[in-house]
Amino acid sequence: MPSEILLLVATYLPPSSAACLSLCNRYLKQCIGSGAMRDLRGAGKECRISFLELLARDLSKNYACHTCVRLHKTTLVEWPRTLARYQMLPCIVFDQKYRFDFHSRYKINFAHVQLALKNHRRGPLHGIPLEAFSHTEFWIKRGYANNLLSVEARIDSDELLVRSQRWILIPRYRREELLTTWHVHGLCPHIWMRRPVEPVQDIFTQIVMEQLDGQERRLVYKCDWCHMDFSVDIFDEEGDTGMVVTRWVNLGNGSSNSSLDWECHIPVTYAHTPGHQAGAIKARFETQQGQSFEEINLLNFKRLLSGQRQEFKDGNKEALGSPGCIWIQLSMETPWWYINPRADREVESLTTTLWSILLEGAPSRFCLCLVCFLIWYYEDVLDSL
Repeated sequence: MPSEILLLVATYLPPSSAACLSLCNRYLKQCIGSGAMRDLRGAGKECRISFLELLARDLSKNYACHTCVRLHKTTLVEWPRTLARYQMLPCIVFDQKYRFDFHSRYKINFAHVQLALKNHRRGPLHGIPLEAFSHTEFWIKRGYANNLLSVEARIDSDELLVRSQRWILIPRYRREELLTTWHVHGLCPHIWMRRPVEPVQDIFTQIVMEQLDGQERRLVYKCDWCHMDFSVDIFDEEGDTGMVVTRWVNLGNGSSNSSLDWECHIPVTYAHTPGHQAGAIKARFETQQGQSFEEINLLNFKRLLSGQRQEFKDGNKEALGSPGCIWIQLSMETPWWYINPRADREVESLTTTLWSILLEGAPSRFCLCLVCFLIWYYEDVLDSL
């Protein structure tokens, strides 16, 4: 094709698309490369990000960073479930994060939303899987309160939806402290307990008071400022009073870290999104494949009782909970425990017994390995005969 026609075609393309076209081969680079790259450098940040997004589509190991406007390796981004204290990329360290609990290390960055949706759109070789968001942790303080946090993610209509549950169990004679406990600081930047300052709402405290008084509760509530549905339920269990708060959050499609779908969940922005119908986000999440709301309620209730009855001794970094549930201590300085991701499924009693043998101590593990070796050795001997 003559260079004049190529130059004419390039004038109808956005600077990001023209720059990508110039990288296809040497001839295109000679024809339109210098002008396209010059226009790209003179364009704004959004145009340069669009150029990087086009490049990252076919780069399975890279993604376009919206903070520093560069291509980064996906392997440099720690998964949310790893509870990493430090990230390798400074742009992620200083970027705004979505937190489910102020005291937990679990947090979601915008890069996580990007990579999860890239995995959904481009295939398993790109981005990070939804399993990267699955997490369960337990906070224990004897004689005062037990806390459990669980998180899981799904994708619907090209948007990342997250369901989280916060369980709190305190002695029944202290049930009124559910109104003042610091364990549930807030459901979102706009609904915060004991913070009746605009645009923060005190609706959560009102809901808890109504349920403590025995009034009939609604199934689903919503935030008028961000894309979040939530439900609150208070129950009694063997002399204790518990509260479970479930949130369904829409974190957007990962198109931009300045979009309202993402910024509405960030505390410092107080972005206001158009209102949605209460229960819409919950319905979208629950219609996707995975554990239902009733199933996760039952499972987390078992985990909460498992953590409450488990003797977490000082100095032990592992503890056996309900079947298939291995609790790992986050650090020796904190009372936070989390479920080992490699054993985060309910299994048969035989598997539970095997885990018990493996956790009893080094001699038991040595004996088990010795038995397996002898079985393997004598099978070979018999086959040779």
